[in-house]
Amino acid sequence: MINVETHLPNPEAIKRYDGSSWRAFHTPDGTHLIVTQRGLELLKFNPALRKAILNYRDDANPFSHSTTGARTYFKAGGNGDVYNLDSYPILIKESFSQHSLWSALDRMDHLHGICIRYLPPSIRVPDQYGVLFSRKSPKEYLMMQKINEGLTVADIINGYSVGKSLREVILREFSTLREKVEAAIKVKDGDSGIYSNLLPDWDAGNILVDLGTKTKDYPFTFWIIDQ
Repeated sequence: MINVETHLPNPEAIKRYDGSSWRAFHTPDGTHLIVTQRGLELLKFNPALRKAILNYRDDANPFSHSTTGARTYFKAGGNGDVYNLDSYPILIKESFSQHSLWSALDRMDHLHGICIRYLPPSIRVPDQYGVLFSRKSPKEYLMMQKINEGLTVADIINGYSVGKSLREVILREFSTLREKVEAAIKVKDGDSGIYSNLLPDWDAGNILVDLGTKTKDYPFTFWIIDQ
């Protein structure tokens, strides 16, 4: 695995649709690290975070005989497990699906931009920071923003208590959420069809309910995730 502290090779610049610049690092042994602009900004002046990532790497090593505590289980996803990165508001998804996390990074970054440009602040996508995959390892790693402790619309449907009136508002808004997001994608898409497959599997478990981030219109924010 690439040592993000001292052994990054010269990067390849990736220009994105919105003008942002990503960096791709490739090693001769077939390891690839792709970091978004938000990921670069997060890491640039944060040696403590870079150290936490190295500790996470060591903790994720199945042959390691000790642990630093930088990698703690958070939640199971649809095609992998999700872990906390130390005490940072950052999650790392680990998956055995070949190159699926690179596709998820690309897709969710596009959707992130569409939400910011075309949708109200109550509908958002978490920041995506980067992905690591290698032919030397069956696992891929995707680093993203952690929003809350994982409360989803599915949890509320299944009985998580938020109060009757708030529950009604959340479920009412969720019932039209997909239509709003698809309409925003269509505005961006025009007649090209390029963005027609941006949405992850539409499921109540893929919509976080952030009660800690209120907006002008609602006492919560929906965050679309790709479990």
